[in-house]
Amino acid sequence: MRRTLAVIALAFMTACAAAQPPNTAEPTMQQAEPGDAPAAPSSGESAFDVALYRELAQESGGHFVSPLSVESAFALVYAGARGRTAAEMADVFGYDADFAAAAAAAQARDAALEANGQFAIANAVWVERSFALAPPYVRLVRDRMGAMVAPLDFSDRRSAANTINAWVSEATAERIPSLISEAFITEDARLVLTNAVYFKADWADQFRANDTREGDFRLASGDTRRAQLMRQTTRARYFEEDAFQAAEFDYAGDAFALAVFLPRTPDGLPSLEARLGDLTPWLARLSAANRAELNLTLPKVEMNTSYDLVAPLQRLGLRAAFSHNADLSGIAGGGLVVSKVIHKAFLKIDEQGTEAAAATAIGVEVTSAPAPPPRRIDFTADRPFFLVLRHKPSGQILFLGRVVDPAG
Repeated sequence: MRRTLAVIALAFMTACAAAQPPNTAEPTMQQAEPGDAPAAPSSGESAFDVALYRELAQESGGHFVSPLSVESAFALVYAGARGRTAAEMADVFGYDADFAAAAAAAQARDAALEANGQFAIANAVWVERSFALAPPYVRLVRDRMGAMVAPLDFSDRRSAANTINAWVSEATAERIPSLISEAFITEDARLVLTNAVYFKADWADQFRANDTREGDFRLASGDTRRAQLMRQTTRARYFEEDAFQAAEFDYAGDAFALAVFLPRTPDGLPSLEARLGDLTPWLARLSAANRAELNLTLPKVEMNTSYDLVAPLQRLGLRAAFSHNADLSGIAGGGLVVSKVIHKAFLKIDEQGTEAAAATAIGVEVTSAPAPPPRRIDFTADRPFFLVLRHKPSGQILFLGRVVDPAG
């Protein structure tokens, strides 16, 4: 279950009408320091991350999603899945067939991510109070996965939804105040499985607020929108290709970083997204890159997203869990089926740093040395771009997304 942790957000940005084109001259770069680079992700680590993003990004507009949250929520289902149902989950999410080993790896991963206080993850199993869970399942999700197991009166749907939403709101610092509606809890509902993730960190090199200026943000359509553009000169890991520039910006504490993939033209993001199969080598290349001095322009961004994930997950191969043939007998005997999957996410980028949150709910029902000053590179993210926020020691991907408009 150990895969690269990165926040990927794709943003369509509009360039200032008077902005100079990016400097394509060969950059002067600082030699990397030993131990400074994050671990390069191994092959296949981000397969589910990219696959899920591609499914969601078929719809126009901005996107932001946490594959880690979705995967973690489904791990609560996987703990009780058997047969073909379990096999499909292992294939789609990359779970270890040995669940005990998978749970131990996830527990170690989450502990590493939470170590410096910038990231938090929480799981909960909400069960209809009259429904008896299998004791081994309770012990597994509670003791091995750190999940809270709590009974609720599902007959009072409003109260049950409010209780779950209050837990999500607290776990995401109120950035996702409402995850599910009353309608999520049907007459046949027996469990609601939830995961929440929250990230907040200051930039290692913060922007000065008085350097932020309003400017034109060029949309892919050719139109422009006024946006708040942050500016500074900074050093960052950097590489470039004919079609795009890539840079990675550290957060304070050096555990997390945001990678930005910036197409050369405002309409270049679709071509970049078509190459997301190269994300793993791109991230590895950034990990190994030296630092360059950049004239950086980055827009302030705030956005909220919401997804029904049933159809996208079915297209990715997760079918048995949603069918009458579902085998979730490890949870509480037979007759259970996954009926609903809701995911919401939040992203905010400003002069101080980045804040991101996501939550997933799964409904389970019964079935009928000083050198000369280097040449600076213009890195003006005022047009469509792709970005990745990741945990540097492990490379783990947190979120995937696309911003078509800084205003969300």
